[in-house]
Amino acid sequence: DDTDGIDEAAEYEAWKVRELARLKRDLAEKHARELEKLEIEKRRNMTDEERAKHDEDLNRKGLKKGNIEKKQMQFMQRYYHKGAFYMDEDTLDKTEKRTGKADVRRKDYSEATEGDRKNMEILPEVMQKRKFGKKGGSKWTHLSKEDTSRGENLFAEGDRIREKGSKR
Repeated sequence: DDTDGIDEAAEYEAWKVRELARLKRDLAEKHARELEKLEIEKRRNMTDEERAKHDEDLNRKGLKKGNIEKKQMQFMQRYYHKGAFYMDEDTLDKTEKRTGKADVRRKDYSEATEGDRKNMEILPEVMQKRKFGKKGGSKWTHLSKEDTSRGENLFAEGDRIREKGSKR
């Protein structure tokens, strides 16, 4: 970088601003951790009845995390994992404040896509496949339709070499 040292006073002022912002951010994070520890300690000291009442209050306010009801998926609907990268609340909130609209990462990935919206149950059983008629399409839908309870090893039937070895 050939711009170093051109205006040292301005560079020093920019560094001071960055350093103060970092210190302020670190202090806010430390304060948030302390508040969380106090909340955890407060919850540990509660009785079961108080904890249940507190949970109801949080659910009513919509602040409790982890109690999201999963939607019922359709027959043969594909499952999409939303991923784990860049999912912390800070980046989500910053993006929504900056753009003014809901972040795509808050999308509900359990809803049906265009290909999953058709009702596969009304089709004939032969056509109830994910990629019916396409190259690479599977012959099977799911194991609940297949009988896997037989204890036979289908690949070992009529194996002459194994039969010869067992006779000796």
